[in-house]
Amino acid sequence: MKIIKISIITLLIILQPTFAKLPECEKAKIKSLKIGYTYGPDSYVKKSLKKYAKLHGLKLTQQLLDLNELNKFNTFIIPGGIDIHPKYYWNRISEKAKTEIKPLLHLVDSNEEGEKRDQAEMLFIDTYLDKSKREKLAPLVGICRGMQILLASQGVPLYIDIKTQLGIPNRIGIKEKIEIKNLPQTHFYKIFGKFDPSFYAMEWHHQGGNVKYLSNFADKFYFTSFSNNDMILESFEFKDLPILGVQFHPEGSKRNIEKPFFESILNQACKHKQ
Repeated sequence: MKIIKISIITLLIILQPTFAKLPECEKAKIKSLKIGYTYGPDSYVKKSLKKYAKLHGLKLTQQLLDLNELNKFNTFIIPGGIDIHPKYYWNRISEKAKTEIKPLLHLVDSNEEGEKRDQAEMLFIDTYLDKSKREKLAPLVGICRGMQILLASQGVPLYIDIKTQLGIPNRIGIKEKIEIKNLPQTHFYKIFGKFDPSFYAMEWHHQGGNVKYLSNFADKFYFTSFSNNDMILESFEFKDLPILGVQFHPEGSKRNIEKPFFESILNQACKHKQ
């Protein structure tokens, strides 16, 4: 009797025909993608992307991005990490925000490596936005700290410490209820709208976008989800560019949140590569 060996991934594909397809990848018959990171060691995001790329037969190259070769990447990711120090966005925020932040600077949890990231990621975002005026660049995704630095780079001040400023516990290692805004035209809603009005996701942060200032940026961004009765911004995106930020961690959440998020990243990467 002949024994047929079959991989777990192949078996899952056979047994679960409900797996979402990646239409942009299939349309152009794309088999490989190149993902650029601002920071290397975030293995959880890389593992999630690799898992779903393999599921769909995509070969994935994941590496640190090169500012001189941005047009060679199909997606950029700014992953999570340590606090952002306000001195690196100080000249981008209002005087009112500076007055609020100044007494809280001792609560910033940063280090030398984190501050190197602050400078490098600010430079990357500025370079990306400048190049986007002249050419079509790959989508950009910020996760946790990544979302925060996207906001700060555009002049949106951050909470320095949620517990101190909002009077609620810092969001460390908890499953948070994410409340979706009904904005069907947004990329975020296309990913998670089926969960409207809410879903749960993993959180690990004590900084965040200061919601008091968001109305000043309503012409530039969509603010697509919140938590804690709209006290904490959970996602946003640019209105005119393929830039998405999420405060929660899809890679640390249940599969029904992780899967559509990372499959969307892959699908949009394929769309850009066409």
